[in-house]
Amino acid sequence: MIKKLDIESFGIFNSFDWNKSLSGDYHFQKVNIIYGRNYSGKTTLSRIFRCIEKGAVHKDHTDSKFSFDCYDGCTISHVDVSGLSYQDKVRVYNTDFVNENLSWIHDADGTILPFTILGSRNIEIDNKVKEIDSKLGSKESQKGLIYELSILTTNHKKLTTELNKLDSGLQAKLKYKANNTIKVNRNLFIATAKKKTYHTTDIQE
Repeated sequence: MIKKLDIESFGIFNSFDWNKSLSGDYHFQKVNIIYGRNYSGKTTLSRIFRCIEKGAVHKDHTDSKFSFDCYDGCTISHVDVSGLSYQDKVRVYNTDFVNENLSWIHDADGTILPFTILGSRNIEIDNKVKEIDSKLGSKESQKGLIYELSILTTNHKKLTTELNKLDSGLQAKLKYKANNTIKVNRNLFIATAKKKTYHTTDIQE
């Protein structure tokens, strides 16, 4: 868990030294309430924490410098946020999060993206879902079962069209044979009260 934060530069924050700025032995606890007027730096502060979650310095503050001290003795700075194992332990729900994951709020055509998983059981399920998604693939990636199915479906349609074309040709030949050869040849067909004419179905039978 994070103990304190020093900010050399990040947005409106400059030369913030935790020990010098806060009197007494104050540290982050399990629950912390941070409040202030509009534009006082609450969102900017949350973006510093989000650097840990995203594993990268915020795109609007690429020249920032900061460092977290943790209760386990480790230090997290702007230099090493990309190589941390803390990403799965930090979640920041700020304006940036809303814009990235809940775009439907400000865009009628926006969507809701999945953004968190709770519990070890759900993590197992998520890993299984990722495994299945990998096997399914997509037409766009040209990989997986969905892509293979699209190829088979296309080939099936092509072969079905060819089959229908051949069948139409066969039916035309059978009709011509029935009407112009068999039906008019008394050696092949004689009309009776029970069977007055000859059809293509008779040839097929």
